[in-house]
Amino acid sequence: QRFLDKEELSSLFKAMKTSQAHPAALRALRIQLLTGLRPGEVCKLQGKNIVEGAVSLLGAETKSNRPLVLPLSITAHRLLQDASEPLGKTQFLMSTDRRYRKRLSLSAIEKCLGRLCISIGIPHTTPHDLRRTVATHLGAMKHNNDVIDAVLNHAPIGVTQRHYNHYEYMEEKVAAMRDVEELMTSLGL
Repeated sequence: QRFLDKEELSSLFKAMKTSQAHPAALRALRIQLLTGLRPGEVCKLQGKNIVEGAVSLLGAETKSNRPLVLPLSITAHRLLQDASEPLGKTQFLMSTDRRYRKRLSLSAIEKCLGRLCISIGIPHTTPHDLRRTVATHLGAMKHNNDVIDAVLNHAPIGVTQRHYNHYEYMEEKVAAMRDVEELMTSLGL
């Protein structure tokens, strides 16, 4: 259970620029670092999940079984648009074939990240560590835990959150995604 600090992120981004890894795997890592989405959610993204500048997932498409609407930063939206240009609404955005029918596997992302980290001397890092990285840096930027939970789509804990408070923190999520984008691009994403 680790996260990448700013120096490690900068080194990772440099390694990604010269990597011979599959473009979809590199795009998936970038999307994770710009959104905090779970690796499996990134692998399963389809054109239909990008709605009005946001990732929109049904409850059945998330680990928490809760629907998610996560506003995308300009950079994240551009990455996903580049992936979806030749696609229809239901084809995979992180695809390993030219017809966009076969989705990128979680193991492909794990291998890509593992090789990148070994090449730059970062200790063993998993794709889920990238989610932890986003959450940690949001905390460092003074975003409160409710907003971080909303970005990460964590299941509500207390009775009030589960049954009474249905606020979606949309404005706060927009600000959080903007802050993550600023951080990641300043480090060389």
